[in-house]
Amino acid sequence: MKINQFKIGMRLAWGFGLVLALMAAMVITLMTQLVSISKENALLVELQQRAAIASQWRGLVHLNVSRSLAIAKTGGSGDVADYFAAPMKETSEQINKLQDDLTGRIDSDQGKQLLAAVGAREPPMSRRAWKCWTS
Repeated sequence: MKINQFKIGMRLAWGFGLVLALMAAMVITLMTQLVSISKENALLVELQQRAAIASQWRGLVHLNVSRSLAIAKTGGSGDVADYFAAPMKETSEQINKLQDDLTGRIDSDQGKQLLAAVGAREPPMSRRAWKCWTS
C-alpha cells in the first residue's frame, strides 16, 4: 500500500503519532541525561568541598609557619613564644580537624596515596629545628 491510498485523516493521524513518538523519545533521552548530569554535579560539589578544605588547611599551616618564623626571628623570646603559644595550639587543632575531615572524604586509592605523601613530608619548621631555635 502506498501512502497516497490512505485518507487524509489517517495520514494526519500517522504523522501526529510519529511526532508524538519522537517527542517521547526526546523526553526519555532528556531525563536520562538529567539524571547523569545530576550525579556528575554531586561529584563536582564534593570535589569542590575537598578543594576548599585543602585550601583552608594549607592556609592554617602557613599561618602557623609564619608564627613559628616570628618566634624564631626573635631568638625564641619568651614573650613572643608565650604570645603565639595559645593561637598556634588552637590553629593546630583546627588543622587536625580539617585533616581528619579531608581524610574521611577521600575514597580513592590514589587520593589516599597523595594524602599520605603530604603527611610524610617534613614540616617547614621541624621539631629538630624548633629545638635549635628555642635552646
